[in-house]
Amino acid sequence: MDWRGILEQLRTENILSYLQGMDPVTFLKQPAVIVALLVIFGAMLFLKMVRSIAVVAGLIVMWIGVAYFLPETAGADLQLSQLGPFAGICLGVAATWIYIFFVKAD
Repeated sequence: MDWRGILEQLRTENILSYLQGMDPVTFLKQPAVIVALLVIFGAMLFLKMVRSIAVVAGLIVMWIGVAYFLPETAGADLQLSQLGPFAGICLGVAATWIYIFFVKAD
């Protein structure tokens, strides 16, 4: 087995370039991903890991927001029509996290 090749693929630069080229919605529509997420969320719900579910779901929503509302190139101008929905997504996720972590009684 080529361990050097495997470790080369697991470098941070390679992982980031792979994730930047991936569309989150098409990735999340794959049947294997749907089944894996349902099993993971089901197990987390069974074990009453509500905070972990909130974090994972919030990160997925933020990933979709970044992929669809922020410009892909670093030098591109950010327009208000792109910033508004992204800011709404961020505020919604932050409000949910604040409620789950600080307000909601166990």
